[in-house]
Amino acid sequence: MWTQIGIATGRDQVPTEINNGIVIPRRDLETIQEEADVIIVQQMVAITEEHGGDGIRVLCDDTDVFVLLLHFYSLIKMSCPLIMESFFKDRQCIDIKATVTKHKDIIPHILAAHALSGPQCWGIGKGMVVKVLKAGNTANVMASKAKVVQEATCFMAACYGVKNKPSTMTALRQRVWKDKTGRANIVSAPKLQSFPPTDESFLLNPMRAHFQACIWTHAAECSPPLLDPLEHGWMQDTVNKTLAPLMLPSDVPPAPDSILKLIKCLYENCGSARCSCVSSGLPCTVFCKCEGSNDCTNGRNTSVQVSTPDDEEPDQFEEPTILC
Repeated sequence: MWTQIGIATGRDQVPTEINNGIVIPRRDLETIQEEADVIIVQQMVAITEEHGGDGIRVLCDDTDVFVLLLHFYSLIKMSCPLIMESFFKDRQCIDIKATVTKHKDIIPHILAAHALSGPQCWGIGKGMVVKVLKAGNTANVMASKAKVVQEATCFMAACYGVKNKPSTMTALRQRVWKDKTGRANIVSAPKLQSFPPTDESFLLNPMRAHFQACIWTHAAECSPPLLDPLEHGWMQDTVNKTLAPLMLPSDVPPAPDSILKLIKCLYENCGSARCSCVSSGLPCTVFCKCEGSNDCTNGRNTSVQVSTPDDEEPDQFEEPTILC
């Protein structure tokens, strides 16, 4: 049996319930949570407590919501049917109850693993994350900073297929580089983004994962935890008035000075041989004084290969990974 109740949330902190044509303000569901994914789960938990024996259907296509539903279905020991249904009729519905039952061993770790894996680790899709969890590896981002980084490093090593867990991400990067470039049948150099990030670059990823996981674990509450995102791998984008991921600590250069001197020019007019990049037959980059912009007159810039969405790992966040 399915209870036909609609909950509408807008700018007002108090959502509205629509039940058989009757409109009721739900002050008990008043929230200052900012993420729509979290609000969906908060309302799902509340409806479950009111109508525990009835079935619940969540209309959503988002992978974050899918993982959150798995987490909370297991956490609060739900037993009623819970279906995640797409807005598009040709897409498959996901039985959350059946998925939790079938994959109960990895559900306690799936929230942390989902927060940790992402675009920074190119080529590590959600399918790989599930495979690593099923192999007995665990993910934990709800601990001290040192412990979070250590656990994250071990988990990502398993995602990259390295059995002997390295102590640092830089060591893991060197190991993967050695394995990929040391093959006898290698015909071309692997893509740089296919290697694990360095320590400096990776350090901020577990901090963001910790921050996100804290918000997710408080999804059933009316307010998020009091954490400063600027202390957890984010920076303020004053132009767009939003937050942007900080890819490197402020005191860490994008590359050693000895390397930067070899690959950047200090000449704004790159249309002549006075530009060191032009004289070396290289395109300008973001490290150059011209920043490799469209206004740069270095003719080789047009030959630079730019990554497109088709080149990226396809199953990062587009649609839920159906585990059942």
